[in-house]
Amino acid sequence: MVLSNDFRHPAIVAHEAASLHHLSGGRFELGIGAGWYQPEYSAAGIPFDGPRQRIDRLEESLTTPNRISLVTADHDLPTLARVIAGP
Repeated sequence: MVLSNDFRHPAIVAHEAASLHHLSGGRFELGIGAGWYQPEYSAAGIPFDGPRQRIDRLEESLTTPNRISLVTADHDLPTLARVIAGP
């Protein structure tokens, strides 16, 4: 599965990926990109920022699940309070 980073919160992606990994017996593979197709952003009502901003958000998203277990995340990403990221 390949996802564009800006369409989903990283904690939700981590939880879903962990569940799919568990259900598939470890065969699940996830690809995440910074997003590139402006019409998808327009259709979803999400601002299409420049490449540097999208890559910065991707970097933060890729490191955030490693820091989350039971926390309130407060940063540039949408906030989810008391998220548990696990299968």
